[in-house]
Amino acid sequence: MKIALIRPDQPDFADQLARLKPSFTALTDASEQFAYCEKLVRDKRASFYHLTGEGVSLRFVGLVDNDSDYFVMALAGRNLRAGLPVFIDAVKSQGYARICGQVTRTGLDRIYVRAGFRVVEDEGGIRQLVLDLRGNNGR
Repeated sequence: MKIALIRPDQPDFADQLARLKPSFTALTDASEQFAYCEKLVRDKRASFYHLTGEGVSLRFVGLVDNDSDYFVMALAGRNLRAGLPVFIDAVKSQGYARICGQVTRTGLDRIYVRAGFRVVEDEGGIRQLVLDLRGNNGR
């Protein structure tokens, strides 16, 4: 599998970014959160990537939080189950201690839990997830 950086100055940046919209739809402030995500990428405070491989196409935006945590702000695409281990290994190889994020779609949390994530909070259908990359449940 391959991970490619998507830069704000790419001609297809708006189209690529639009493919992340499904990860925001369940939020009450979806358009504001999507705009904030775009601003972080444009200001180079967050990075936007495309993970591709056999049957996998995942786009994600992530940023460093608390100096050692990788916070996934948005993730959308096809075949999360196959792409997630590659994503975890890529983040771990960069020296991060934890991967943090949230999931709103029912069923997706099970994929994350099978990969070692823990649900640390569940409020209003938004589940906060954490994977400790230093402990026993890290890949």
